Amino acid sequence: MQGLHPRVLIIGETFRKDTGGGITISNLFCEWPAEKLAVITYSDKNDYEICKNYYKLGNEEKNTRWPFRLFRKSEFSGEISFIEKNNNSPLSIKGLRRTQLKNEILKIVGFLSHFIGVHHRLHSLSVSEKLLNWINTYKPEIIYFQPNSLSLVFFVKQLYQKTKLPIAIHIVDDFIYTKNKPGLFYYHFERVIKHEYKEIIKISKAHFSICMEMSKEYKTRFNKEFIPIHNPIIKENWLPYSSL
Repeated sequence: MQGLHPRVLIIGETFRKDTGGGITISNLFCEWPAEKLAVITYSDKNDYEICKNYYKLGNEEKNTRWPFRLFRKSEFSGEISFIEKNNNSPLSIKGLRRTQLKNEILKIVGFLSHFIGVHHRLHSLSVSEKLLNWINTYKPEIIYFQPNSLSLVFFVKQLYQKTKLPIAIHIVDDFIYTKNKPGLFYYHFERVIKHEYKEIIKISKAHFSICMEMSKEYKTRFNKEFIPIHNPIIKENWLPYSSL
């Protein structure tokens, strides 16, 4: 890595002010040169003041098992700027109703998949040639990611195997114990999640947590040193309301 500000590839979370993870990376990289930041994301909502280089995961990377893929909307893969220029046409009333119906069906499918316990295997991500070309053009020096799903952990491991880029992992929530929901395959996925998270932590070069207590816990659990980093409190904004 060259200099004080390596070229960072952020995966999963994006720069935005309406999610905890988005606020965290916005604070963490707010002084970083914008040209040394790039994001691989699911989202169309991104902060372009901090970073201007985004890749949207779409059909070429997202995989859904049949028959559930029949209910997934088509999504273009590529730079966000291209997507924004080509997806501004308004929906007709008929198209809007069809979208609303599909969203209701997806809610039902999501509930059933969690109830049965197979939701971890319904969706997966793969590294496409288009994505690899985009990464090679950007030439990142390190991967930063917050592990918020099993599919994202598999995806980052696959990307690591293809690029050998060092990984900085930032655990902002203890997903090992919160992502798995009760279901028919609960204990199976509990073992899988614990194994995969241990593997990704093992191959990561830098480890971050959200507080000192969690760093102590992860030291015991994974035998790795975790540096605590989380959102700061601006005293001037908080103190006037502290006595209310």
